[in-house]
Amino acid sequence: MNERDLLKNITPEVYRLFKEAIELGKWRDGTLLSNEQREITMKAVILYEKNNLEEHQRVGFISGDDSCSAQSDDEKILKWSD
Repeated sequence: MNERDLLKNITPEVYRLFKEAIELGKWRDGTLLSNEQREITMKAVILYEKNNLEEHQRVGFISGDDSCSAQSDDEKILKWSD
């Protein structure tokens, strides 16, 4: 199955089921994902997100404007209080 065929068959519900299976490591019926299933499912989720979601909505998105960004050269001082 090529990417175009795969995308045609992934509905928003299938996408949610795939994400859940990846997160839990098993299908809803309790069957564990094999390594091959995990790989294929992850590819399908990434492909779906690339074609259907904004970049900031995708799994693994890290904003560049956050205070923990590696772009900041300023030294941060942490103060612990009781």
